[in-house]
Amino acid sequence: KATLAATFTALRLMARIFYSLNWQTIPEFFEDNMALWMDEFHRFLSYGGGGGAHLLADPLEEDEPGPVERLQVAIAQNAALYADKYEEEFQPQLQRFVQAAWTLCVDASKRNLPKFDALVTASMRFLTSVVSKKWHLDLFRDAGTLTHLVPPLPAVTTTSQSAMLTG
Repeated sequence: KATLAATFTALRLMARIFYSLNWQTIPEFFEDNMALWMDEFHRFLSYGGGGGAHLLADPLEEDEPGPVERLQVAIAQNAALYADKYEEEFQPQLQRFVQAAWTLCVDASKRNLPKFDALVTASMRFLTSVVSKKWHLDLFRDAGTLTHLVPPLPAVTTTSQSAMLTG
């Protein structure tokens, strides 16, 4: 368990270094190898109860995020950076990251624990950066997607939700 926790801590630090190196401009190395990096980031962003994550989960801890959640926060922040600054390069990765971020938010809301607050905040920040650009509007244009993402309020229909997104 300690080795697995240390591995996730090292991965989180690597993700933070990635963020720092990509903050100003996307280095050629990362642009040339984006699929490799994003495949791994997506794998850990989608990381759930299998593959050892359950070994790190502390059922008694309700306030502090564990190593998996801290890594996922760092990856969501990386995704938000790329969605904001490098949208053209990130476009091929976007749909699966949106789905992973949304799944994290839905799963965290079911558990309703403070230890998921940072993860939900980072995921929502990423989703906000995606939905705020008309470039990505097609990801959210389908009425089924809108109903899933924004459950209809009594006076709000899918049509009015779509109108809110299109401006």
